[in-house]
Amino acid sequence: VLRGGGVYARAQGRSGGITLSTTADPADDALAVRVKMDAMREVDAAGDAVGTSGSVKHSFNSFASQDFAFGAAETVEYQGYEARAIPFEASLVDGNVDFSVTLYIFMEAGDITNGDETIPVKHGSLKFVVNIGAWPFCTAGAPSGSVTNCKQGQTEQVGEFLEFDISMKGGADQP
Repeated sequence: VLRGGGVYARAQGRSGGITLSTTADPADDALAVRVKMDAMREVDAAGDAVGTSGSVKHSFNSFASQDFAFGAAETVEYQGYEARAIPFEASLVDGNVDFSVTLYIFMEAGDITNGDETIPVKHGSLKFVVNIGAWPFCTAGAPSGSVTNCKQGQTEQVGEFLEFDISMKGGADQP
């Protein structure tokens, strides 16, 4: 159990999931929330996953097979507002990509900005900040054995975009 700033975070084994609660035992908190880093896919221009086979995976449906860790919750200031930050860090694509997600839980209400957009937050609002290091996209004509050489059978695959899935499930029927 990771604890900081009045928030308890219990990692769910190697699933990529974490349960957030205000009590040491999430079963005692009707408002506990389960957050799960579900999947990462490199996709081609048509939206089809690439890099699913071979020794270096560019797409996977579970973080259980990846090297990752959750860090302890800590009190931080986010754009002038008190928040709790919980880091999730992973090393992906055979150690070639540093990947992180920081989950912020706001402890006070206010307005934050993202680019030219102003977003109101309330006490308890969640915000995810995702950082992906230099991703080595599957590339046509990449040398055999290169991390960017992706094939399905004899067909070369070319990646264009990344898809990252996060799921959240609350324990109560409250917003």
